[in-house]
Amino acid sequence: MDAYLALGKAAQFPGTIVSVIDESKGGDALVCYRDMVASIDELKTLPSIRVALTPDSPSEHLLRALAVHFDVSFFQQGGQWKVPANGSDDALNKLKNKQVDCAVVWEPDVTKALQLVGTH
Repeated sequence: MDAYLALGKAAQFPGTIVSVIDESKGGDALVCYRDMVASIDELKTLPSIRVALTPDSPSEHLLRALAVHFDVSFFQQGGQWKVPANGSDDALNKLKNKQVDCAVVWEPDVTKALQLVGTH
């Protein structure tokens, strides 16, 4: 649904959604270096952080949900904080190489990201 609403306008919403099935096998997570982002509340005050995510994917949906539910307003807009990644593995590599402060990843990369020293 989220992808259809986000991307369908450009194609003039070419189809009709009659049912939605969630086939997720694991959760996406925002993993950050603790010394950069101590909490979600602190995240609200850090529009200069850099976050790796896969555009037009559930990763982007997760950040929109954080924007709404936790009032992280800059996640609702584009900007320098957004670092495009080509999938979860690429986002994880950007985090490992400290090219970003946070990354939106999904399993099994969530587990791998949380094993990096200083992440949460």
